[in-house]
Amino acid sequence: MSSARQSAYILPEHYLEMEYHSPYKNEYYDGEVRAMGYASDAHGLIVVNVIDVMLDCFRKKGCRVYPSERMVYIEACNAFVYPDVVVVCGEPQYRTFIGKMLATTNPTILVEVLSESTAKDDRERKLPCYRQMPSARHILFVESERKFVEHHQRVSPTQWLVSELSASDALALDDCAFPIEKFYDQIEFRNSL
Repeated sequence: MSSARQSAYILPEHYLEMEYHSPYKNEYYDGEVRAMGYASDAHGLIVVNVIDVMLDCFRKKGCRVYPSERMVYIEACNAFVYPDVVVVCGEPQYRTFIGKMLATTNPTILVEVLSESTAKDDRERKLPCYRQMPSARHILFVESERKFVEHHQRVSPTQWLVSELSASDALALDDCAFPIEKFYDQIEFRNSL
């Protein structure tokens, strides 16, 4: 017999009721609720930098750029998540829940800033779910401990091209291009021994 603790399955409607009244954000994965953790100073600055860099080009294209407060619903995974940055091009589509609680269903670009505590979950749980969203064209993993971006670009409904970019590279998202270095403005990396 296993001594591992088993948690009860939480229905989506119970999660949404809890989330609607919660003072902090929680993500939901098919019956499991996880509280969002602490974000480091570097994490917060990188999120702001990514939004700042993307905003001008994508706004001109009629896209909307959202910070991590934008809930995303992934039907294929029965999940409600809060990516660090969400870009929606075209008419935004939502599922409406309690009151005016909205969850975006058609993100074009999803960005996760990786930290030591979130990288495994972002790669193993979120990435497969993000790839199942028909609207998703780009998924970015921006590391917070070094200047490095992993870019997943949809090339067909079931195929993705993965590129690894360092500080000296530029990131091309459709007809917008950004130097990776700009994602790391004001970030100081400490040399580890």
